[in-house]
Amino acid sequence: MKKIDPGVFAALFLALMTSLPPAAQAGGMEKVLKPLLEEVTPPARSEPGSESTVTTRYLGLGPAWISKMGASGIAYEVTGGYGWDTSSMMIQLGVAMQLHREALQGRGGFQLKYFLPHVFGSNAAPYIEGGFGLGLATRIQDEAGSPETLSAGFALSGGLGVQLLRTADVHLDLGVKVQSILDSNELGYPGVLSFGLQFFF
Repeated sequence: MKKIDPGVFAALFLALMTSLPPAAQAGGMEKVLKPLLEEVTPPARSEPGSESTVTTRYLGLGPAWISKMGASGIAYEVTGGYGWDTSSMMIQLGVAMQLHREALQGRGGFQLKYFLPHVFGSNAAPYIEGGFGLGLATRIQDEAGSPETLSAGFALSGGLGVQLLRTADVHLDLGVKVQSILDSNELGYPGVLSFGLQFFF
């Protein structure tokens, strides 16, 4: 592509500007550019009661307890993904992984949160949630003769919590959730009880 001399470009731009009527030179360009700038301006956070949709990302962590996997003690949960907030509800698409020294469990899919915004005021909203996706659970070290604990299939989840700082650029989300993979191993259906802190930004 042939490069344009900056001096030639500046001269052409100056000639164009001086050929405009005085009204256009004074403020007409602002009137032309203002609608274009408004189109590319990112949307602000939705006020409670607003029906506009805001796209967010989220990261979270917290303790978890894995069941039907032969794993005892506390696991660590890590979550992340995207969310679409309409003020009255939020749809999330992401993953959740539970890490334990004896087992691993994870799920990817959708979560739907329904907010009750008028309980605590405009800046905090309790919610109930439900989710559907695909899950996988396996032991890290299986001893000889131990039960088979690999499970993979559809997963369901449900929970409740409260989201804080709803009108700020960063939301804080505190919640408790239960999850189960619908594929039984020799110990039963793998499940998780987790408490999490998520940051939406």
